[in-house]
Amino acid sequence: MEHDFIKTFIKRCAVFIAIWILTSGCTAFGIRIGEPRASNTPANIQRDRRIGIFKSVDKGKSFIFKGRVTEKETVDNLNISRLQFDPQDTLTLYLLSKNKGLWVSYNGGESVENLVEGEADAFALDPEKRGTIYLAKGAKILQSRDGGTVWNSIPVETGGDLIAAIAVHPSLSARIFAVTRNGSLFGSEDNGASWRLMKKIRVKTIKDLIINSKNPNEMYIATEYEGVFQSEDMGVNWNILHALKSFKGSERVHQFKINQQNPSHLFLASSAGLLISQDSGGTWTAPTLLSSSGAGTVTAIGFNPLREQELYYGTKESLFKSVNNGESWSALPLYTEGEPVEILVDDLDGNIVYIGVGKN
Repeated sequence: MEHDFIKTFIKRCAVFIAIWILTSGCTAFGIRIGEPRASNTPANIQRDRRIGIFKSVDKGKSFIFKGRVTEKETVDNLNISRLQFDPQDTLTLYLLSKNKGLWVSYNGGESVENLVEGEADAFALDPEKRGTIYLAKGAKILQSRDGGTVWNSIPVETGGDLIAAIAVHPSLSARIFAVTRNGSLFGSEDNGASWRLMKKIRVKTIKDLIINSKNPNEMYIATEYEGVFQSEDMGVNWNILHALKSFKGSERVHQFKINQQNPSHLFLASSAGLLISQDSGGTWTAPTLLSSSGAGTVTAIGFNPLREQELYYGTKESLFKSVNNGESWSALPLYTEGEPVEILVDDLDGNIVYIGVGKN
């Protein structure tokens, strides 16, 4: 009986040692066994529950939450859907919140003030007339000519369809474009006083409209579930970017950007990961990413417009940076319960990075 007890004890010890070797990444008999998968998030990290703007002044080495409204009040639940610099001043930053409307900061995010309350879907800034803003709320467009103090409704007959995006011509700012979620593209030649239906595009999940600032004939439409479309004749004809179909999941778009300093360079955040084109969408590459889920879902992308090799991407778990055009990545110390939905790098000072955090 004592012999049986010893045998059982030895077996249990052997099982325990085997489990320990496999789970601890130890070296046994000269062989590395059970290498644990590296985590990009520190163990037991306390995730920040606030959603809104986080700012770095050291290229992402550290982040500070911003959102002061008064000396004693900070708004910490701005469910960000978009951030954009004023075209003439990067200290002026506009914030679109899914649940709290349009906000602005005039001092690099140090304080914010509300311009329009309630739900809002999209906005655009006049690149020539500072303070002229267009805001989409449902099927309506509001216009302000004084930086958001006074707003007027401008007529556009969408038949009740929700306006998904607005864009202003980069050099002829009287020319404005608006597109509904289900594909109706409208154009105005007179600052929104009158509109015409330009095109009915056969898509149903439009989320963004972007114009090439150096070649306004080239326009892009990003959809939520149907990929990215391109026009080369200012919206008259549209074609899907077929090369993206080589990447499974690329049709699920989270964010699409072009580098307006070098507008043949396109960036796509999608369920296929991060995709980059340097020939206006003709071909695409997929850098190897660091996130533990592999390529996985990338929720936001950002880049230094003047040093494009400095790239950023966000996932639901963390934020990452590359200084060599995506050849290698490092995790940045931003851990929130929300997810990065916007990454902006200051055009004039690449040390300054803004992260817009939201929740679906």
